Amino acid sequence: MKTELAFFLARVIGGLAARVGSWVGNGSVIGGRIALMVMPTFIARARRDLDFPIVFVLGSNGKTTTSKYVTQLAESAGETVLTNVAGSNMRSGIAALAVGSWRAIRRGAYSLGVFEVDEGYAAMLGRELSPEFALVLNVQIDQIYRLHEPERVRDMFRNAFPYVTQHLVVNGNDGLLVDASSNVDDGTSVSFFGVDSGIPVSTLGLAEPRPMEPTRLGTALSVTTDHTYVATQGNESTVLSVPTTGVHFALNGVAALEMARHLIDDRTSLAQHGEHLSHAQPAFGRGETITSGNAKFEIILFKNRPSLQLNLNAQKDAADTVVIAFDEHSRDPSWLFAVDYSALSRVDVVSGEKADFFELALKYADVEVGASNTNIVEVVSELDTRYRDAPPSVHRLFLDAKQMTAVRGYFGRKMDVKK
Repeated sequence: MKTELAFFLARVIGGLAARVGSWVGNGSVIGGRIALMVMPTFIARARRDLDFPIVFVLGSNGKTTTSKYVTQLAESAGETVLTNVAGSNMRSGIAALAVGSWRAIRRGAYSLGVFEVDEGYAAMLGRELSPEFALVLNVQIDQIYRLHEPERVRDMFRNAFPYVTQHLVVNGNDGLLVDASSNVDDGTSVSFFGVDSGIPVSTLGLAEPRPMEPTRLGTALSVTTDHTYVATQGNESTVLSVPTTGVHFALNGVAALEMARHLIDDRTSLAQHGEHLSHAQPAFGRGETITSGNAKFEIILFKNRPSLQLNLNAQKDAADTVVIAFDEHSRDPSWLFAVDYSALSRVDVVSGEKADFFELALKYADVEVGASNTNIVEVVSELDTRYRDAPPSVHRLFLDAKQMTAVRGYFGRKMDVKK
């Protein structure tokens, strides 16, 4: 009785907090935080009413994009998906999702849950939610001040594996993950995705890359001589089209296809899944384009060395303006000096609170820098004013999370930009 009363109060108070937070522009996770303060076991209790399978999407990079791809494939197959693809991936975010969706959950509106989960909370949320499925993308060099060495991140994932009750999908090119998945419980099956041919494993940004072992192959990514991506499962292949440029996004698509193979009934073929995936929209900040008059602003999110490197490597077409912005939240800027900037001939503006660090790193790499302005909104506003009524132009913005939020906030005030 006390548990149910606490659960009821956590939902009500959390819901009120979320409503108030939305009025002041801070409502994304506040409801979950309050619910967990009222009832620390809120998520575990909520799981009793989440009477549908849950998929965890884990990894150093690519969680949001891959969650969106898995959701796209599931919804195309007729599932109704509860997902935090645009929200927080920590405990407060999952709790907030439950608080905000509770009426629909109680009505039985959902048939599947797809949750991207921060690696630091993987085991705790695994224990609370007992996901039927998990998809683990990669172990890369990430936030050293928070996550330390890659082996620690591997252990965070490995500690979550015992809570996966049906099927685990891991990156077969990631040596740390392959080794970690070798001792999962007997009741949980394991399959793999990865690159097959024409794509060097060394370009994937993994902490411990290795070639895919043929016996582990589930869904493979290859590239043809005309640079077309192909996904292969056994004897079946299909052209792979995803909304954002780069091998890392194609690999996210292959990961989603491997998950769909076990998640969705066998009546949907690989070719059908590939067609469904081609209609996916990019996750916010992952190759998203915002148009203002004749000016197109490409927003490319990065959060660490591998994500910046992979996004730089994926750039093929020239842009009229290149902007890179980096903020004070990123405590350790030393990795900026380890990035290969050869894909850039020039950066027109560096911005954000740590613009000076970025400018120095670029100059060490012999990349010309045009200007520096720590205020990214001023930078974008000036470009918008100058180019929106001019001939068509493209402006490529490499932004970390805080700078991306500021840019989208600027455009959100001018036009209808989806949150």
